[in-house]
Amino acid sequence: MMKKRLLFLVVAVASLLIIAGCTQSSGAQSCKTAADCTPKKCYTSSCTENKCVYIAQQGCCGNAYKDALEDGKAGNECTCPADYGRCDGKAKIAYGSGFYDAKYVKRQCIQNQCIMGVNPDDLKPLTLLDQAKFNAFSMEVTTSFNQPFRVPTDSFTFRLTLKDAKDTLVYPIRFTHITLSSGEVLYGEKDLTAILGGVGDAVSFSVPISYHLIQPEEEQKLKYKLEYGYTLNTEVRDASGMTTVQKTFRESLENQFGTKITFAQDGTT
Repeated sequence: MMKKRLLFLVVAVASLLIIAGCTQSSGAQSCKTAADCTPKKCYTSSCTENKCVYIAQQGCCGNAYKDALEDGKAGNECTCPADYGRCDGKAKIAYGSGFYDAKYVKRQCIQNQCIMGVNPDDLKPLTLLDQAKFNAFSMEVTTSFNQPFRVPTDSFTFRLTLKDAKDTLVYPIRFTHITLSSGEVLYGEKDLTAILGGVGDAVSFSVPISYHLIQPEEEQKLKYKLEYGYTLNTEVRDASGMTTVQKTFRESLENQFGTKITFAQDGTT
C-alpha cells in the first residue's frame, strides 16, 4: 500500500510540473484585470480567463502589419520600417549571368518615398576646358557637370567665351544647336539662341539628357557637336575693282570629353 501511495504522489507532482511548464511556455501573462497586462505599443490588452490577450491596432506603426496608413502617413518602408522593412541596399547591375553592386545608386528615403538614387554627398562637380581655334576667331569652351551624372536630374552646363577674332568678323556669332552623343547613340540635344557680340563676351546654357539608362549605372565617353554661324567681310574683285562683300559661314565644332562619365539612375521607385 505504501508503494502505491508513493507512486501516486510521484505521478501527481510530475503532472503539476508538466502543467506549469506548459503554462510558462505559452508566453501568456497571468492577470486578474487588464491593468495587470504589460502595455505594448500598437496593441490593446484585455484580461480573458486570467490571461492577457493583445489585439493589434490598425494604422499603427509597429503592429507587424503593412497598413495603408501608418501613424497618419501613407505606409511604406520610409514611414514605417518596423512593419515594411528598411529602405536600404545598393542597386544591382547585371553582368553576364550574375549581378554586382552599383557604386552610387542605392535605395534611400526622399520625401517619405523609397527610391533608387544617388546620395548628394557622393557628387563631385567637374569642369572640363577646351580651347578652340577657327579661321576667324578663337574661343574657350568649359563644360561643367556632376560626377556621377544623375539621370534625369542633372544637366551639362556649357560656357563659351570669345577670346580673339579677326577684324573682318561681323558680329554676332550665333550658336544654333548642340548635341551630346556616344557613337551613334544620342544622349541629348538642344536648340540654341546664344550669341557672342565681341571679344571677352561669354554665354552659358544647359543641356539635359534624354537618354534612358539600361543599367542603374553606366560609364561612357561623350562628345559634343556645336553648330554655329558667323559673317565675314571679304574682298571680291569685280569690274570696278575690289569690293567688300559679306559672306556667311555655317560650321560646327566637335570635341570628345577626355574623361569618362558615370551616368547614374536617380529618382526611380
